[in-house]
Amino acid sequence: MTNPSHQQFYERVERDLARLAAGGKDSRESFLFYLLGYIEGFYEAGAISGNESGRLVQQAHAAGVTGKLKIDGKGWSA
Repeated sequence: MTNPSHQQFYERVERDLARLAAGGKDSRESFLFYLLGYIEGFYEAGAISGNESGRLVQQAHAAGVTGKLKIDGKGWSA
């Protein structure tokens, strides 16, 4: 198995976060569980730094609570 590039990883996470925002409350909760595990796995594999992991976990939690992507598609509303 080849290691994904940072760009591929960020594209995947952004796509997953968009899916998280689009679903209802139940789907957000189950998808958040999946997404946090996914981020942790990349961190443990050394594909992302601790700072990157922490930032993505914060974004994932914010998305799970609000479920609202900002208009420009960059980041989550509070």
